[in-house]
Amino acid sequence: MLHLQQFYIFLLPVLLNAHLDTKACQSNRAQNLAIKTIPDGNIKTLDLSSVDACEAACCNVSKCTGWTFTSPRKECSSGCCFLKAGSESTIDSYMEKQEGDTSGCIGFPCKMGPSPPSPSPPPPNPVGFDYTYPLLTQNRTIAKIDGTTLRDPTTAVFDPVTKTWHIYCTCVLGEPHAGGYPGVVWHWSLNSTALDNPLVEWVNEGVAINKSTVPGSYDTGGVFTPGIVRECSDAGHCTWFLFYGGVPVNDPSHAENVGLTIANNPWGPFERYEHNPVFHLSDPTTSFCEGGEAARVDEIKPTVINGTKYIFIKSTCQNFIALPVTYMPTNQSSWAPPYVPVLSHSPLFPASLSCNEKGFEEPVFYTSDVDGFLHFTGHNHGGTCDGGAYSHFVSRNKTLAGFQKVGGFQNPVGESVPIPSSGDGVFGQEIYPIWITFENYALNFATAVMTWNNHT
Repeated sequence: MLHLQQFYIFLLPVLLNAHLDTKACQSNRAQNLAIKTIPDGNIKTLDLSSVDACEAACCNVSKCTGWTFTSPRKECSSGCCFLKAGSESTIDSYMEKQEGDTSGCIGFPCKMGPSPPSPSPPPPNPVGFDYTYPLLTQNRTIAKIDGTTLRDPTTAVFDPVTKTWHIYCTCVLGEPHAGGYPGVVWHWSLNSTALDNPLVEWVNEGVAINKSTVPGSYDTGGVFTPGIVRECSDAGHCTWFLFYGGVPVNDPSHAENVGLTIANNPWGPFERYEHNPVFHLSDPTTSFCEGGEAARVDEIKPTVINGTKYIFIKSTCQNFIALPVTYMPTNQSSWAPPYVPVLSHSPLFPASLSCNEKGFEEPVFYTSDVDGFLHFTGHNHGGTCDGGAYSHFVSRNKTLAGFQKVGGFQNPVGESVPIPSSGDGVFGQEIYPIWITFENYALNFATAVMTWNNHT
């Protein structure tokens, strides 16, 4: 569950007298009203010290559609922030205007906040055809836990049985942490069929996979960087395959392999596959690494291309080069193991086509509903160049062999994962106009608009 206090701990008390700074209210908000707030319509009352803190609270609570801030009262010694739900006209009716009282102001979320950054210029176009790229803007925070790090989210997957959405991510308990290796796999759910329902908050479901207690196991030190895919039978029985990276020690120089857990519902329990790990850092797919062995493998992306099931994972060499390598289930009717390497596409792209020749992370495939092409995007591993933080490849014939490198693009919202439109976690198909990202130790939604990059 989202904790409101996390947004305010950094704000210093600035309102020490009994009246609001009406000049600030006039310059920063849509309306400056002489008002007295009455309780009808309140969804939350907070003791906050400034107008800015009140507006920030509303902007970060999905149910809040308006706010009012008043001078200190009996129930709030610093200042009263009332978060509202309803339309602008409804919220306005909650205000009782008083002659000569300048103790409060009213606003609607984010309208009068900082101006959004100017759109990034379109990336360069080194090819002779037009294509689209995702123009991403931050939307809202959907999951955060005070004092922890949330990162490396899966895509969102829909459960057709319970009509709920689910996301799994790395959670590092304790103080905010830069890496995921000491983590556990955490679960969030949304009790709504609408993916971006602002009236329903994502629910903290707790641990989905914990580190192993078996001595000598590859995953006793930590489990993190999950991947998810769901398949259902014609009879409506579903199986959930939750992949994860595991390390034997809690250390930045970890050696990571990929394991698999399986459940018959998104809440689990997720049982470890008896032949884990299913992807190993010494697999032949990693032979491109100097010395023939990777330092770690993770970031699992089940994908269907031209009817064939593939599983792409990121293989990171000991010299920090990270490239997507390819596997496929031996039984093409299911996502269940065993899996075999596809050496002809391992790695899928050479490091020389990436920023600083260090490869990509968060490798994802999707079909644009605007240009109809198959796209690959990957966050550049180790720097930014080539027009932006993301490298971009397009396959007009939708085959693995048909990819051409196009212009890299800027992504101002961090490492991002699209959401396949079928809701089953299978990449390669069309996607929602919402991507999941992690930033500031939280999971966020970003709005994506497929934008044409017209060649000159």
